[in-house]
Amino acid sequence: DDIPVSLIRTAADYICQPLSYIINQCFDEGLFPSQLKFAVVKPLFKKGDREDPGNYRPVSLLVAFSKIFEKVAYNQIINFFETNFIFSNNQYGFRSTRSTNNAIGDLIDQIVRGLDGSQSTAAVFCDLSKAFDCVSHDILMQGLKFYNFSRGALHWMDSCL
Repeated sequence: DDIPVSLIRTAADYICQPLSYIINQCFDEGLFPSQLKFAVVKPLFKKGDREDPGNYRPVSLLVAFSKIFEKVAYNQIINFFETNFIFSNNQYGFRSTRSTNNAIGDLIDQIVRGLDGSQSTAAVFCDLSKAFDCVSHDILMQGLKFYNFSRGALHWMDSCL
C-alpha cells in the first residue's frame, strides 16, 4: 500500500472507530482480508561481502493495516492466554510482566535451593522467538482448538495462514 504509517498515526483519532469496526467484523466473520496478505520482500544485508547473495536475508514489508490487524490479534491472544492461565509460570518471553531478569532471578533461587539441599540443579533456556516460522499450521490450529478458541477466532487465524 502507499499509505505511510506516519499518516495513519496522524489520522488515528479519526480512523480509530471505523477501523475498529472493520477489524471486529473481520474477527466475527473469521476472515483476514486477502488484500492485507501481500508483502514486498526485500534483501537485507547482514555482513561480509556485499557481492555474496548468502550475506543477505529476506525481509517482508507488510501493508501497514496488516500490521494493525496482527497487533490487535496478538493482544487478544496474549490476553486470552493470560486470563485463562495457559502460559507456563516458567515462560518469560512475550509476557508483559516477565523478563530475562525474572528468569535469571528464578534460576538463582533454584540453584541456591539446590545447593542448600545438596541437590543438583539443571536449567534449559530455549529461544523460541522464530518457532512460528516453522510450525505446522495444522498443529497450530489443533492447539488453538484445544484451548477453546472461538470458532470465529479459529476461522480468522486459519484465513491468515
